[in-house]
Amino acid sequence: MFYLQIKGVSRVKKNLISQIMLVLIISSLFLSTPDVGAKSTNKEKTKDYKYKLKQVSTEILTGEVISVSSRWINTSKSRNIYSFVYMTITDVKKTSLSEHPKTIEFVYPGGTVGGFSEIVTVSPGGEFYCYPNQIISVYLVYNSNFDMFKAIRIEDLNPSLRTMGIERAILQYLYEDQGINFEFAYAATWSSGDMPIHYRINNNTADCTGEYTAVSNAFQTWEAASYSAYDFTLDGTTTITTCTYYDEGGNVNVVFWGDLDPTDLAICHLWVIGSSAVGFDIEFDDDDHEWCIGSVSNEYDVENCAAHEVGHVCVIGDLYDSSNDDATMYDDVYDDETKKRSLEQGDKDGAQYTLPSNSKPSVSISEPDDLDTVSGSVRITAAVSGGTISNVKYKIADVGTFDYDGGWVSMTKSGSDYIADWNTLEVPDDDYYITVRAETSSHIYGYDYVRVTTQND
Repeated sequence: MFYLQIKGVSRVKKNLISQIMLVLIISSLFLSTPDVGAKSTNKEKTKDYKYKLKQVSTEILTGEVISVSSRWINTSKSRNIYSFVYMTITDVKKTSLSEHPKTIEFVYPGGTVGGFSEIVTVSPGGEFYCYPNQIISVYLVYNSNFDMFKAIRIEDLNPSLRTMGIERAILQYLYEDQGINFEFAYAATWSSGDMPIHYRINNNTADCTGEYTAVSNAFQTWEAASYSAYDFTLDGTTTITTCTYYDEGGNVNVVFWGDLDPTDLAICHLWVIGSSAVGFDIEFDDDDHEWCIGSVSNEYDVENCAAHEVGHVCVIGDLYDSSNDDATMYDDVYDDETKKRSLEQGDKDGAQYTLPSNSKPSVSISEPDDLDTVSGSVRITAAVSGGTISNVKYKIADVGTFDYDGGWVSMTKSGSDYIADWNTLEVPDDDYYITVRAETSSHIYGYDYVRVTTQND
């Protein structure tokens, strides 16, 4: 849920645009967009998410983020943090306006205010966040309640910038395009002192019975994952239907059904103080999606989707490469699907990595340096300590895409370091991650990585 305001347009013109946009949106929902505005037994699959976005959107704008600021907002539903983004517009792919603005300001849910953060992740779609110099595309509709445009999706068009100027968390950020089968890009973690994490379920959907047990099973799946130190305790039912840290029952972690945007299947809110996770809420859409227990055509299995959302509670991000489409944390959640109920190895690796109480080996790459330009044969050197190390490997993967993955290659112990030589002539000139992974005899991983640019031509 994003809200966008056009800058430099008079209020008279804005009001006229508002009426036009409202008519266009209503027309698109009822005439040209199948099954996105009301419940139906013939809804599109989530895998057609991009198609839905293009059909519902009246504007698709591309530009550069200039600044981001956050503040608390009280709505009729709850009290949450929203981030206001100011950006310039460089391209328009779709518009209903006679002229497009040069700059815009929009707001998305989540952000940080005074050391308190709300991290919002939508399924499908991923985490909501922006940062200066980011190049994005926004999909927009007009919302009359806010008298401004509403963006239903933000696409990060240059993810290679994300490691630049962004503070890393207590645990180092890890990205899927490094060739790692999980993603950790949240600036927060739980601690062993937070265990067990208590939660309640509002089984308030009328679509099916058994949702209480299905949600509970999803939490237990992550708790039982190999080498996971997460511990969840179900405290029974609740009537709470708000995603807010300051709900009527205090800080109660809640799972419930509500009314989300037509393109949103579920949303996870993670509440953070400093860099410590302190709570969460999960909301499933009960207005535009049918829920079931098991595999039913055109309906969504509760446990399947809940397992994905609990992964976000464990501060694990979404995966997008098709090679990971069997993973629980793969972004698309399909109807008639149950495979996310069980975790893949990457999901399990994420669970053991994101909890600091697991004793991870320390890995530090000493050469090459981060952001180096390299050519020919490159020596990779890493210091590794902590625990009984069973193996150390490195991987080369291109930044921001999935075009090249060199696989995990063993490194050789040399004194107190581990070394390997990488022939950069084997890859096209581009930006690459060099990731070094150390594994202990207890199958706990530690990582370090640098980003380099190859230049052989």
